[in-house]
Amino acid sequence: MQSQIKKALPPEAAEQISALSDRLDELTDQLAARAAEFAVPATLFHYTKPAGLKGIIESGRLRLSDIFGLNDPSEMRHGVQYALNTLQRAAANGHKGAQLFVLRFSEQLGGELEEISRQFVVCFTPSGDDLGQWRAYADNGKGFALGFDGARLEAAFGQMPHLTGSFSMIYDDQSLRQAAERIATEALRAAEFPVGRGYDGPTLSAYLHALSVQTSNAILYTAMYFKHPAYEVEREYRFEHVRAMDNVEGVVTVGSRSYVEFDWRTRDPALLTHIVLGPAADQKQARQYAEECLRSVGIDPPSVRIQPSAIPYRG
Repeated sequence: MQSQIKKALPPEAAEQISALSDRLDELTDQLAARAAEFAVPATLFHYTKPAGLKGIIESGRLRLSDIFGLNDPSEMRHGVQYALNTLQRAAANGHKGAQLFVLRFSEQLGGELEEISRQFVVCFTPSGDDLGQWRAYADNGKGFALGFDGARLEAAFGQMPHLTGSFSMIYDDQSLRQAAERIATEALRAAEFPVGRGYDGPTLSAYLHALSVQTSNAILYTAMYFKHPAYEVEREYRFEHVRAMDNVEGVVTVGSRSYVEFDWRTRDPALLTHIVLGPAADQKQARQYAEECLRSVGIDPPSVRIQPSAIPYRG
């Protein structure tokens, strides 16, 4: 990336973009370090419907969904929109060149976000018996929560090709605001650099494109760590798989949704340690169903702890 910038831009402009990249990398590295402060939970639970339980056990795979196909497709946009709003406010009293950059950048990033980011995620929680998640993700309490050995699952996931990461989500809008303000400050400072330098149209366009790439990458990388505080009760621990937009190897698309798969059982058959039966399920039938799924792939049911939800469910 940096070599391409140097070829397309005058040396002083390339140096500006390189310095901006370093400063934004410092910010995102700090966020990554903050997320890494949370040790992986001993058991990671994944809520699913009965058909999901069957599929996960019998295929031995977990599905990582395109981030824009999740139950709440606005969650990625929460952090992105926060950053765009901050950029727009910061540019309002700045130079006309910076204002024009923010206007065009906001239109591009806000309207074509799905075409810029290629991120697949599977979501877990240390909470194996949470009423809200039973209702939202497990067939309104009739489904299951599959529990995996957290440390071993994380180690196995790290063997996947391409860029992978696992981290605890941050539910702190103050930290999100601070990150957005820092991105805005750095981007606008760089946006004003060409003023008065007499760059021709192609050179200016190349500079603003490079600036857009660095800024959008920082915003998207920052946004992936944050969720709205209203979801904090879920205590989400996320596994994420990132790849280039044009790399479709292993990507399955059904309708408007896409996903990739993580083969957990081949890497470590003993990763599955718990199955929690949903509070609204017929407990006898749900247990039999779970045991049948385990036996179908040669897993001895007593080797997995099958337990009922402790929640008195009222629907």
